[in-house]
Amino acid sequence: MKTQTLLGAILLTSLLTGCGGSDSSSSTAANPFAGAYNGTATLDAGRTGTLTASVSSTGALTGTFAVTAAPTAPGKNFSFSVGTFNLTGTVDASGTLNATGTDPIGGAFTITGTLSRTGNGTYTITAGGDSYNGTISVSAGGGSGNLTISNASGSNVNTTAWPSTPFLLISEAGGLSAVLAIPAQTDNSRNLNMLLESRATSGNDYPIDSSNLNSVTIFTYTDGIGANAKTWVANGGTFKLISKSAGKIKFQLINATFAPSADAGNPATGTFTLNATLEK
Repeated sequence: MKTQTLLGAILLTSLLTGCGGSDSSSSTAANPFAGAYNGTATLDAGRTGTLTASVSSTGALTGTFAVTAAPTAPGKNFSFSVGTFNLTGTVDASGTLNATGTDPIGGAFTITGTLSRTGNGTYTITAGGDSYNGTISVSAGGGSGNLTISNASGSNVNTTAWPSTPFLLISEAGGLSAVLAIPAQTDNSRNLNMLLESRATSGNDYPIDSSNLNSVTIFTYTDGIGANAKTWVANGGTFKLISKSAGKIKFQLINATFAPSADAGNPATGTFTLNATLEK
């Protein structure tokens, strides 16, 4: 799945590099697992650890692993102490998770596993020769609104209207936000991805222009999954930010015009107009 990229405060520079300078028709492939996740793991003697993580659209993972009960099983090479331990790592485009953390008493540990957008993923904590298993699932999503495509001039985009309850994920870092919308949690065959700068103000309208550094938002639309995914970039129309707060957003796309991105091998053809009102 191709979506737009988010990387904290250096996002705009990264985006321009990935798009080949000012060529607004190009987009960069980004991670389809962006969003918030939580899960648990069974530790020694049945103790429980809680994992909370956020994945950005670049696949960067940050989070914590928390343990509230004292170690109870002697003889372990590694047994978590009580505390909340910071995690850093990555999630690739297939959902493969790799992260590390440090228990100040027990030492360093690693977390490896696989995320899922439609159910529970699994992970394993490894440290000192010991391992513990857990499950992890998406903790942020849901939404409402409508999204319709028209004027599909020579376009091979799927023009079927989206459901009124799309699934939205919001990833926030460095004052920037990425919003990924798919028709449903179990349907990622199409997606609309928005990149929004922090200076966008609720109640205002903004022109959509991916080639303009002063633009506050960039949109891509992807139809299909994997190597056959078709990607378009918006370069016209109006973005209306109705409201935004932490983890919440409501916006409209008014006559947004999309054309194929310049990504090598992109099979998208033709242009189309997209109108939408989406809220989470």
